[in-house]
Amino acid sequence: MRKTVVPMILLVVVFAGACGPEPIGSRPEDRGAVPAREVGSADGGTGRAQPSDACATVDAAAPRETPPPPDAGAPTPDAGAPPPDAGAPTPDAGARAPHAGEIAIVEVLVNPTGQDVGREWIEIASLAAEPLDLSTLHIADAAVDVATPVALVAPGGRAVLGQSVDAATNGGAPVTVAYGTRLALNNDGEELSLCLGPCAEGVVLDRVTWGDLGAAYDGHALLLDRGAATTCAAAQPFGTAGDFGTPGAPDGSCPRPDGGI
Repeated sequence: MRKTVVPMILLVVVFAGACGPEPIGSRPEDRGAVPAREVGSADGGTGRAQPSDACATVDAAAPRETPPPPDAGAPTPDAGAPPPDAGAPTPDAGARAPHAGEIAIVEVLVNPTGQDVGREWIEIASLAAEPLDLSTLHIADAAVDVATPVALVAPGGRAVLGQSVDAATNGGAPVTVAYGTRLALNNDGEELSLCLGPCAEGVVLDRVTWGDLGAAYDGHALLLDRGAATTCAAAQPFGTAGDFGTPGAPDGSCPRPDGGI
């Protein structure tokens, strides 16, 4: 009889010693486990202790459901897609927004050699003595307004805005900001505005117009000499498509001006 009682007492002690205050969230009830039966005489007098509600056990062999990660049902973003605002420039802390007249349109390839789509571009230059933040820059003609955000233009610096930044598409122009093909320049007359914010309600920084350019501008960029207020066709070849212009470089004066600004 003593041999039977001692193991029972010892078993209960060991069982009780294994149980202690369980941290919140660690109890089986917290994990969705079914409470086990209490220790009692229902074991048929065998002396086997049964897990109680106060000290429940979990079958180590039973599979446990792994909780889903947060937002597991949310759509997975495209791994190749840029992060939000990846194309949005970060303005320099020391730069300021330009005033009207401090940014000028200085060169425009209106009618590229061969196909126009993806090949047109517009060069702008800073006339200010301080760095300028152009992160809200827009350019527009009479029908279309497009955002052309440029992070920073240094004093006297230039930026080339174009339909495509791909040199294989744009004929080798050093385009820094692409505005797409919605804005298509007219060979037979155009008004082009440069603005902070949408041109309908923003600050107009510069505006140029031209009439029918004619054959002299087929493949030749329109140079706008702002100092002399004249225009002419670019004569210096550039790129890979047989066009003429100086995108990204100083333009010089018009040797044979053919119009005024």
